[in-house]
Amino acid sequence: YAKLMRFAVAGGCKEIIELLYEKGFRFDVRCLNTAIEFHQIKIADYIHNTLQINFDFYSLSKAVMSYNIRALIEILKESNNIKLVSRFNNWDVLQIAAQAGQLETIRFLVEERQMDINRQNSIGNTCLQLACENGFADIVRYLAKLESVDVNSKDVHGVTPLYWCVEGGHSDCVSFLLEADGVKINETDENGFAPL
Repeated sequence: YAKLMRFAVAGGCKEIIELLYEKGFRFDVRCLNTAIEFHQIKIADYIHNTLQINFDFYSLSKAVMSYNIRALIEILKESNNIKLVSRFNNWDVLQIAAQAGQLETIRFLVEERQMDINRQNSIGNTCLQLACENGFADIVRYLAKLESVDVNSKDVHGVTPLYWCVEGGHSDCVSFLLEADGVKINETDENGFAPL
């Protein structure tokens, strides 16, 4: 029945959701996350507030990946009860936003929530490295101007943000990093390769 319930949630008809609940179907956090992913605001509110289903890390992840800023803000209001880091791969919500190219979400998380922009996931990537790898020039420009950013951070293989930009052919990102204070252009990875 789980698949049926998630389809009902994604479809967005609150009356169907209420009918299913009255008939004994029980909703879980996966249904809540589906409502977030498909921007079903009324259904997400119903499942969370009326049925008392709590948000989890994947609620945050779905909000970021689906550009559901309203849900993201609502979830972060309750973040005292939610881990902001995945227990499986050590990614945080800021890194997910960088991977997805969401500058406004990153600004919100950095400026309003003071999240650590230099935090590394399980393979050593920071949000700057992820933005560089994917060629998100607007994010690289924003992050490279922050005093607290480590523009020379290395992942588990010794790869730096500049290396990711050069390897990916992201010339705008390379330009923004070269303008950043303290960038080291001759840093090598574990194999001895430098980006320039």
